[in-house]
Amino acid sequence: MRLLVLALGSFAIGMDGFVFAGILGDIGADLDVSTGAAGQLVTVFALGYAILAPVLAAATGRWPRRRVLLTAMALFTAGNVVTALAPNYGIALGSRLLAAAGAAMFLPNAAAGAAALVPPERRARALAVLSGGNSASLVLGAPFGTWLGGARGWHSTMWVIVGLGAVAMLGMAISLGPIPAGPVSGLRDRLRPLTDGRVLLIQSVTFVAFLAAFTAYPYLGDVLAPAGADHGGPLAWALLVFGFGAVLGTTLAGRTVDRFGADRTAVLAVTGITAALLLTIAARHAYPAALAVLVLWGMTGWQIVVSQQHRLISLDPTNAPVIISLNGSAQYLGVSLGGALGGASVGPLGGGGLTALAAGIGLAACVLVALSVRRTVAPDHVTAAPKASVPVTAVEC
Repeated sequence: MRLLVLALGSFAIGMDGFVFAGILGDIGADLDVSTGAAGQLVTVFALGYAILAPVLAAATGRWPRRRVLLTAMALFTAGNVVTALAPNYGIALGSRLLAAAGAAMFLPNAAAGAAALVPPERRARALAVLSGGNSASLVLGAPFGTWLGGARGWHSTMWVIVGLGAVAMLGMAISLGPIPAGPVSGLRDRLRPLTDGRVLLIQSVTFVAFLAAFTAYPYLGDVLAPAGADHGGPLAWALLVFGFGAVLGTTLAGRTVDRFGADRTAVLAVTGITAALLLTIAARHAYPAALAVLVLWGMTGWQIVVSQQHRLISLDPTNAPVIISLNGSAQYLGVSLGGALGGASVGPLGGGGLTALAAGIGLAACVLVALSVRRTVAPDHVTAAPKASVPVTAVEC
């Protein structure tokens, strides 16, 4: 129950992030701004998360982790209430910062809390359950929110996210007891892990991998235009297939890490992302082939989340919330800068050129992950165990 409640919070935050791609036009028309300007709501959220995560981790370091999680979800829910009620563009932008503050507090502490709620040999699977909430928002939350926004207006979508946040907050208040917390430290101490070359390289892998993926993903309609999937039903199915791959990747990530180790899983995931981008250059002309590649893209893209978190926790278990929050900052920086780079490049390069650019960034991520594995001195502490070979959904809460 406890892990599932945390996963619901992760689902709400994921839906909030992914659904905007499907309702930006309606938001722009309602707030009397262009779709491009409406897209800055996503950028503000991502940058706000990246900047606020380490700052809020330091500010709330002395709080019990249960209080941090409840406060985080309250801020996130309140931010979305303001977004749903926003009378103008400026207030909507400010509301995204409030929601980002809640997300920046919640996700690192939820990941560290999930790891603390289970024995060490089941840590990877607990992280997979939590990450599964986020990836499920791709296959369920974003398509549903896009449909609801078209049928009932974008405000209805925001109110659904508010409802999910409220239910998650209530569930945590009922089910969560004391959760072991790490040592208290200030902002300088919390940024100190970046002076560790191993940590910095792992964070760099996260940043560049998400930069590669999200240079192309927000503009999937342009990428798949030759296959007739630039809008409507074909594009919706493409997004759904991508989300299915993300859920599959997250489900398999726990088993893969347990069996092969987090380092090897990270290498496989980054290589898979790059291969998917390269294959998309050719597959974008044939819709069935493009759908098959999107499964690989989504599956490998979300395996990187679990493997990177596990690698960082293995390096410094007592400082887990700090290094996970920094990893989240790297992830959201990659998302925001990838979207900005893609937006500036899709016009002059077209969908094919944009995908090639993303694949080139993926090759750089492959080099970085290989370097990070060589620099990682601490071995993976989790190995396969017969009794741990249960499905992720069967993890005891």
